[in-house]
Amino acid sequence: MLLAIEAWELAEPPVRVRLVKDVTSMAKTCVDSDWAVIAPEGLAAWMRAFRIVQGLEIWDTHGPWIERAHPVFAPDIAERFAWASKLKRKDSGAELRLWFDVRARLREQLGDDGLLVIPTVPGPAPQRNVSGAANEERRSRAMQLTCIAGLAGLPQVHIPTGAADGAPIGLSVIAGPGRDLQLLSWVAEWAKQRPAGIRQAAWGAAAER
Repeated sequence: MLLAIEAWELAEPPVRVRLVKDVTSMAKTCVDSDWAVIAPEGLAAWMRAFRIVQGLEIWDTHGPWIERAHPVFAPDIAERFAWASKLKRKDSGAELRLWFDVRARLREQLGDDGLLVIPTVPGPAPQRNVSGAANEERRSRAMQLTCIAGLAGLPQVHIPTGAADGAPIGLSVIAGPGRDLQLLSWVAEWAKQRPAGIRQAAWGAAAER
């Protein structure tokens, strides 16, 4: 089991303290556990590469239809499609190279039996009325965590683990390529050992939020 140092540094203190209890429990089910640097470039660079690669793929997939049908989108969605339409592969060499490098590096680190454990997002679920700059700041920090599995093309499972500041929080476990079923099996076995009250607290906090 690997704990990504950069990912845990993004977690807000109450979340980190609460999640570490579950990580300790997880570590007991593994042969070994250790802290590791996975992104020497920084997760912010990974997020930028993910957004560029995702934007290129989105426009490749949906661009012809959008230009032909002229659909009406919500303003923020329309803005993102407009941004994606301006991306060019010839101008995205650095991001594409990082994408391939991340895939190779993380797959090698995890191999056939490794697990990468990270906070799913940096903080508790947001209040419904969060908007504007505060919402974008939260989104940016969250994407630095949520981009990891997507950029590397690896399976990820999110596990609700409880609550912090009255809102649900959780861990994510990422496995090596093609290890989807093994990951689900391991998570299911570990979850059986957790008190039911913890699961109920997570769902209760989500309902109140």
